[in-house]
Amino acid sequence: MRLDNLLRLTEGVLLTSPSVSAADGFALEPSSVQRGFAYFAKDRLVSSIEEAVKKGAYAIFTDKEVPISDPEIAWIRVESIEMALIRLMRFEVASCHHRLVHLSPLEYALMRALSLPKSLCFLTDSLAHSFYTLMQASAPLCFFSTNRALLGKIAPQFTTLPPALHAPQVLERSTLFQSTFTHKERYYGHLPLSSIFISSFAQVVEFLDTLEVEYTPWHLKSIPHFEPLFVDKRLRIHPFGTTRQALIIESDPALFEQEIAYIQTHFPTLSLFTCKPSGEALHVKTTQTYANVEALLSLDPHTFRYGLILGDKEEIETTLSHQPNATQLTLF
Repeated sequence: MRLDNLLRLTEGVLLTSPSVSAADGFALEPSSVQRGFAYFAKDRLVSSIEEAVKKGAYAIFTDKEVPISDPEIAWIRVESIEMALIRLMRFEVASCHHRLVHLSPLEYALMRALSLPKSLCFLTDSLAHSFYTLMQASAPLCFFSTNRALLGKIAPQFTTLPPALHAPQVLERSTLFQSTFTHKERYYGHLPLSSIFISSFAQVVEFLDTLEVEYTPWHLKSIPHFEPLFVDKRLRIHPFGTTRQALIIESDPALFEQEIAYIQTHFPTLSLFTCKPSGEALHVKTTQTYANVEALLSLDPHTFRYGLILGDKEEIETTLSHQPNATQLTLF
């Protein structure tokens, strides 16, 4: 990109009279700089800037005063590095006619669990990752993100998923952890998906159908929500479905509340306790709370069939796997 365009788009002020007139790429870390790149001093460290200069950066963007070590390249002062990146992303979205879609955490997880074409991309909460992903796109693409604030800054016209038009028909073989159902004349057998999420899955695949892209809706990976850890009477982890008890881990408080309501409605006789961290404010009552993850080791597996716990699965799994005198087992 030409330097005069970079200046205009970032609203930057040129501090030198450089002999270069364009930048061939962008870098936000000095380790990523290649000769001819524009370097954005996100960490605001003089040492990082000097490393970028030594690696051949043609332009240095900074939002604070720094010593100019090489006046032959472009030194550009901007109001804010973050705003400069957002302005470039905004231009890229508009000029390339990208489509941006806001997803809920569950919709995002379901999308990521499907094998989708490269024309569908995912942005994270990381500004740096989103910047690289957008700026490296070479054709009109569809980007998904759960970060509504970021989307509002770079694409005021972002969209959301519309409600599903076709209700899935759940079959009797569906369980808490696997689902069998039909939707739009498609049969889905034993998907690794809780029956709680079937309606959201239908919403996702209907939206994908409107994009007219090729994907295989029957190939679904497990999603990081409502994840079961099957345990024995000593709370040792065993492979999926090989014990009678399971601790079901949910990391999202809003989904945790929805899951409690769903189970109470559709599985009213299920032997279940619900548990949240102490001090976590929710709109539903739970049967138990815990002060720290280690406190879960005091659970009595003889008193429940399932336990729905609000927390981090990796942390809980690690704690259970490293009990004294316990043999560490993998989930699968």
